[in-house]
Amino acid sequence: MKNLRVLFLWNTAGALVPIAEWLLNNGHNAKIIMNKQFDVFGQSSNSRASKMVGSSKEYWIEVVRQLIKYDPTHIHVNSSLPSLVLARILRPTTPIVFQYHGSRIRYRESVHEETELADKVIVSTPDLSDYGEWYDRPVDEMFYYRGNRKVRTALMFYGTHFMKDLRKDAKKWCEERGLDLTIVERGTHENIPYSQMPTFLSQFEYFLDFKGYGDPRAISRLAIEAYACGCKIVSDTDPSRIITDYKLPTAEIYFDLYTSLRNPQFSPRRLAVAFRGLIRWASGQLSKPPSKPQEFY
Repeated sequence: MKNLRVLFLWNTAGALVPIAEWLLNNGHNAKIIMNKQFDVFGQSSNSRASKMVGSSKEYWIEVVRQLIKYDPTHIHVNSSLPSLVLARILRPTTPIVFQYHGSRIRYRESVHEETELADKVIVSTPDLSDYGEWYDRPVDEMFYYRGNRKVRTALMFYGTHFMKDLRKDAKKWCEERGLDLTIVERGTHENIPYSQMPTFLSQFEYFLDFKGYGDPRAISRLAIEAYACGCKIVSDTDPSRIITDYKLPTAEIYFDLYTSLRNPQFSPRRLAVAFRGLIRWASGQLSKPPSKPQEFY
């Protein structure tokens, strides 16, 4: 197959960076469009594939420009329904993958009809498979054990957007096992730049993935990154189990996904749905990308 040109629109928690980097490393083209106001930890700006813009207005102008100028062979939209609408209007016969970020479903408990505009709908964790096919999140190659691990230590990240506040549960779990617990609160002065995350994660023996998902199959992306740095994962859904056998995904599965999609035929009905979505968006009825940066991890 000829070289791919994949255009990535929006990039929640930097999820698309490993995919874009894999494509670039294997002779393909990839471009990520992201608003830097929502890249507070630097996940997107860390990638050579990223085109960062400074405001929402600039984001939409750049999306339109790249949809026309870049002439993508495939489009991958990450959780931004308006981006999906614009992509389908401007590229009616280009294969589009729409990826739900977990919080889009867990918090809003609704799936919008605009997802029928995509040729493939995917989700990030297997517990959400009712809404799309599960494709696990690959890890950036910079995540590996950097040394200086301290034994009998545990790490937990907490954010106000978590399903439940399980900090007391985490403290109890560690006290029962004689572990020294560190809790980092997202959205505060304790934020750690993404480039420093591998070194930070490598210091801990355990990573407590206590986010209140309620399903043992739901492992957060940060937990996967911690695992890549040598941490043992503990989920709040089954804290008696220490996860040491997680199979790290590779970005190549996304290449296989893109190449499996055929160019869709022009569909007046699809275009009508897209314009309906555009009208709803303009009137404020269509969900916009998350408005709070702390939702992004």
